[in-house]
Amino acid sequence: ALQPNRGQGSGQSGANQGPDRVASFSEIRIGDGKVILRDQARKFTETLSNVEFALAWPSISKTFAAAGRDVFEGNPEVERFALHALGGIGPAAGFSYADPEGNFLYVLRNAQGGFDTKTIDRRNGGHHVTWVRRDSEGKVVATDEVPDDTFDPRMRPWYQGAEETKKPYWTDTYLFFTLQKPGITFSIPHFDADGKLQTVLGVDIELATLCAFLKQLGIGVSGKAMIIDRTGRVAALNKGRMNHSAPALVIFTPAERRLIRRLRTPILVQRFLNRLPYNTEPKPGPETLRSLRQVLRHRTAHCLEAALAAACILEEHGFPPLVMSLKSADYLDHVIFVYRERGRWGSVARSRDPGLHGRKPLFRSARALAMSYFDPYIDFTGRLTGYAVFDLRRLGTYDWRLSRRNVWAVERALLRFRHKPLKGSRQRTRWYRARYRAYRVKYQKKPLFYRGREKWTEIPKEFL
Repeated sequence: ALQPNRGQGSGQSGANQGPDRVASFSEIRIGDGKVILRDQARKFTETLSNVEFALAWPSISKTFAAAGRDVFEGNPEVERFALHALGGIGPAAGFSYADPEGNFLYVLRNAQGGFDTKTIDRRNGGHHVTWVRRDSEGKVVATDEVPDDTFDPRMRPWYQGAEETKKPYWTDTYLFFTLQKPGITFSIPHFDADGKLQTVLGVDIELATLCAFLKQLGIGVSGKAMIIDRTGRVAALNKGRMNHSAPALVIFTPAERRLIRRLRTPILVQRFLNRLPYNTEPKPGPETLRSLRQVLRHRTAHCLEAALAAACILEEHGFPPLVMSLKSADYLDHVIFVYRERGRWGSVARSRDPGLHGRKPLFRSARALAMSYFDPYIDFTGRLTGYAVFDLRRLGTYDWRLSRRNVWAVERALLRFRHKPLKGSRQRTRWYRARYRAYRVKYQKKPLFYRGREKWTEIPKEFL
């Protein structure tokens, strides 16, 4: 939605308005190639279908996707269509085509006025990544093999959203993997007669392009247009300002950038955190709540510091910066990074207890994920009583990612945030607590006897 600032006056918009006569449009929406303007004050609605935003392309892509062509079966036709679509759709920055095996075609404009094409071939268990680069006349000028490219289209929000909703899908703003620029993607899934997903087609649109589009909208004398995604973030303004879904890599140090590029998946981040010593905040030193930058400097992290580090790293790979707060009866709460993959919830975590680390993305809901921590949480005094999923983007411009100071505002926000109750039977708690005590007395270490361990990710070697 596009929502201009509201003014004091209520007159009609136009160039002849005085400074106190601003536009009263309360909502503008873009969809299916149309711009719809609604004025709640005057109960006025107008639809404009001749706006050069080129989002009418879904009708073309639906026709193409209906053929259900395999990424490599119809490779020449797919690539030709992509080149045609990018040539005719001004805001489009890249064109994607992927299938459930992870095969992938990506076409984007290059700085020389030509097009670059990336293909990922995973047929027969292989993994071959190739870039073909063309000049402005369409002549191939270079072909590169990139064996260490770990990109998987099935992990990206445009693919997962289309697969999960089973219909054309608009992503929230996120960072494009190849361009490393913020934007949105429109994607369309294609299913066969049995309802099995065959392909997902998508087009990337940079936020800078959307800002340029907004500048063309004449909304009164002092009215402002903005694009707001479904999470409530301002994605673009008609004055060229934008709120990136993730910071640009340029703000990170070279060492931080290398780390971020290497840790592309939750599993890789979990392995990295497992190797860090747990931050026990030894006395007489102060308590800490460090950002990623300070975690890397001190090479240690407690649970919330690890969750923030995971959120900062994986945000650069398109994962929303979500953390889950797990509330305990003894006030020794736990915080983990959470994410969704193919509609299932998983987590990345660091803890002093072996059962409170990460989980594979196998859980149908955030509550089911939280409950997977219920039994391992029971010790001499601990018992889970509630959980909450918190989007760190709620903190606005607060620097939880790279601050050199402790980021206590994160902890305060989590403590204030409403938690949903988690309930387990008293008998279950008593049984696990008795078993925990007996195990600690006998073996002098923390137990690993919990059910559901096959859903855990790797745990640090110190617990094995």
